[in-house]
Amino acid sequence: MTVLICGSTGRLGRSVTSFFRKQTTVVAPTRNEIDFTSKEALRDLIEAEKPVTVINCAAWTDVDGCEKNPELAKKLNTDLPQHLSEVIENIDSHLIQISTDFVFDGQTDKPYNEEHLPNPISIYGQTKLEGEKAAGPDATVIRTSWLQAPDELNMVKGILEGFKKAGPLELPNDRQANPTFIEDLLPIIKCFAESRFRGVVHATNEGTTNWCEFAKFIAEKTNNDPTRITPSEPRTLNRVAARPAFSALDNEVIRREKIQPIRHHHDAVLEILNKVN
Repeated sequence: MTVLICGSTGRLGRSVTSFFRKQTTVVAPTRNEIDFTSKEALRDLIEAEKPVTVINCAAWTDVDGCEKNPELAKKLNTDLPQHLSEVIENIDSHLIQISTDFVFDGQTDKPYNEEHLPNPISIYGQTKLEGEKAAGPDATVIRTSWLQAPDELNMVKGILEGFKKAGPLELPNDRQANPTFIEDLLPIIKCFAESRFRGVVHATNEGTTNWCEFAKFIAEKTNNDPTRITPSEPRTLNRVAARPAFSALDNEVIRREKIQPIRHHHDAVLEILNKVN
């Protein structure tokens, strides 16, 4: 059984590729090996490999970059999943499309479940929502947020590095969402790939926070001074695109399908702290 992974060199794709390679045959071409904007190239690859599952981690996630270049955002975030959906129609392959909390407008104070109507406020969010639709009704669309990779400088390690320096530790606090630790997301992707689930799934670690609150939790658990953490001035963030102020996701489908719940992000943070101390 072959799994094709698009976007295998990205933050999520690296971990997905490593995870599935321990279990099955994986095809994970890089951008240097295939033009992901070419439907013909995708067709040639898929017809040759005949994957049982296609996991699309490829996307342009630079929110401000998408705002400046909507044409490229559409090619990567909308056209790619559409091409994948069309190419796999005749080979009985199942598509997993990774999406984002940015499909919502943030005008609420309660986590969004899968039944809430999306209303994106940025080109990134718009093109990702169109990508969900383009993936087709038979695909599994997994929305997640604030991905924390195990193999690079994630926010836990970044905050610990910040405490080693003198002065205040500035972090944005203008958005609330759920940090998602990729190692906790991987079993969810596998589960829905195996069941060939049709529809939208929200998958994040439990616990809504902002980055200042997140850092204060780390400070308290590492004997650092939480008063050093200060909110970033909005003008210093240099943001072009609008962001949803509140985009926490409620994993209702995971509960409904009686799948092992994803742990609270505090537990994931503590696990990392235990490893680095």
